Amino acid sequence: MKELDLAQLQKKFQRAILQPDIPVPDFIAGEGAMQGFTVYRSAYRLRLADALKVDFPHLYRWLGEEAFTNMAGEFIAACPSRYPSIRWYGGQLPSFLQTRPLWSRQPQLAEMARFEWALGEAFDCADAQPLTDDALMTLAPSSWPKLVFRFHPSIRLLDLTYSVAQVWKAFQENTPLPPCRPSARPVTWLIWRRELKTFFRSLKEPEAHALQSALEGSNFAGICEGLSHWQDGTNAAEKAALMLRQWLDEGLIVEAKTG
Repeated sequence: MKELDLAQLQKKFQRAILQPDIPVPDFIAGEGAMQGFTVYRSAYRLRLADALKVDFPHLYRWLGEEAFTNMAGEFIAACPSRYPSIRWYGGQLPSFLQTRPLWSRQPQLAEMARFEWALGEAFDCADAQPLTDDALMTLAPSSWPKLVFRFHPSIRLLDLTYSVAQVWKAFQENTPLPPCRPSARPVTWLIWRRELKTFFRSLKEPEAHALQSALEGSNFAGICEGLSHWQDGTNAAEKAALMLRQWLDEGLIVEAKTG
């Protein structure tokens, strides 16, 4: 056998760990070495499966041990980890569940995975100090139309067709699971973190549109204009002001300035 340097040995060893269908590297010889390598190869996949259980705890409970283990095995085989940190490995699971024939027949599973992943992202993201409503009291009325907002980095907006948030809450509170039925049209859910607690709530269409517009950089006048699709001009401004007050109370806004 041609002698390999350390880097080449490491690459061959890693490839054999990541791809269990390829032969054991020829530099692993002897019964003890083979047994150790087999244990290492299996333990790597078990560790990835355990990480998925941590990141998707209620999807795990919903599917049950056997089905989740089978699903995790398929996912690990189809989507090898490419991240230095195991924390981010499960990010592809929602799309995997959405596209694989066996799992795509139950679209609520992919939505639960999306919901749990967004909750985890919101909890782990950077922090920022929420703006108080007092900070807006000093602004001149003439500056309000051009006012733009910067939001807390934890904010996530998800459009979900199934009532997976209610199922998640029932699991969290150990109460009977409600039926998970599809709605006539997707419902937008807001997810965010304040201090060390994560929150979520559903949004009606006008607020979902207004918040998405604000997140994309629209000023207060633009937000009001967007709301005029549901309200007349005067009521749109009043509605926008009420939404803004709620966003401040919930700690969603971290900065306001004239654009």
